[in-house]
Amino acid sequence: MKFRISTLGLLFALTFLLVLVFHLPLRWALPLLPRALQCQGGEGSLWSGHCASLSWRNAGVAMPLGDVSWSMRPARLLRARLAFDVHLQRGGSQARALAQLGFGTLELLELTAHGPLDPALVKGFPPGWTGEIDVAGARVRLEGGKLTALDGTFVARNLVSQVPRPTTWGSYQLHIPRREGGALAPGELKDLDGPLQLRATLKLAPDFSWQLEGGVATRPGADPGLAQQLQYLGAPNAQGLRPFSLAGS
Repeated sequence: MKFRISTLGLLFALTFLLVLVFHLPLRWALPLLPRALQCQGGEGSLWSGHCASLSWRNAGVAMPLGDVSWSMRPARLLRARLAFDVHLQRGGSQARALAQLGFGTLELLELTAHGPLDPALVKGFPPGWTGEIDVAGARVRLEGGKLTALDGTFVARNLVSQVPRPTTWGSYQLHIPRREGGALAPGELKDLDGPLQLRATLKLAPDFSWQLEGGVATRPGADPGLAQQLQYLGAPNAQGLRPFSLAGS
């Protein structure tokens, strides 16, 4: 009986301590954030709150992410996970996800996003491009700073470049299937409409490097300038597509 009472007392004390910690004012917890992550105008608590301006600093440059709010899912504590429903808004763009923290692991689950293309946030797009971005059913997992999972459907619609003159590029979809077991699955990139016919495979690595290989061709009626640019890729293959290969990190 004494052991049972002491055990219940310990559980009660731990529960009370957790509730007390997560309800502490957010400003007390801000110094615990990684140096790269900066929260301005923080209100609320770790349990439920928001930052009026959240930014990520990389290589000395601050990247504004927008206004973020969150609320905890306490049931996930039973799985040794710290989980929050997160809503991020930046201008006309917004994203929602379940952010889950484990031992050395960060996961974004149920990730959805929609908004105008922002080249400052979407790496790989040069300044001056416009369009819309949609993300559905995505998952991202980082373990020890390495990318161990990325899947979902990513769509770029109505892409237009402004330099050297306005050029319409159409819409494209990247679908990365879910693969369990710690391996990154290759993604399939294809056009949805527009002047280009595109089929390519995207391969990702844990160090965030990537390789894109496939083929591309112009459709009838496409801007003559596009067809001229594709000639630098060489002769088309049996499917009428000009092969290409790109890589980066």
